[in-house]
Amino acid sequence: MNQNRQEPFYLERETVMQATTPNRMCIIGAGSSGIAACKVLKEHAIPFDCFEASDRVGGNWAYDNPNRMSSAYKSLFINTSKPRMQYSDYPMPESYPVFP
Repeated sequence: MNQNRQEPFYLERETVMQATTPNRMCIIGAGSSGIAACKVLKEHAIPFDCFEASDRVGGNWAYDNPNRMSSAYKSLFINTSKPRMQYSDYPMPESYPVFP
């Protein structure tokens, strides 16, 4: 047995929660995942900053994105359905196709 190995250290749940509660979170990227993360943090009153390399939100889905990191093109259609891609409190318009 390794003599230098330390035994696991366990804390009470309340102590862990206090020790791991962040002062402020950082979200890198304002694409679909970054925006969803921002929404959840805001709903839980957790302060955060969101940084995006472009002048607009959308990440890889932002057509004609000036940061030149997007691979979206004018005739692109998403292969995930509208009900799966929309946000519960910001649904896509009814006029959009099922696979926008």
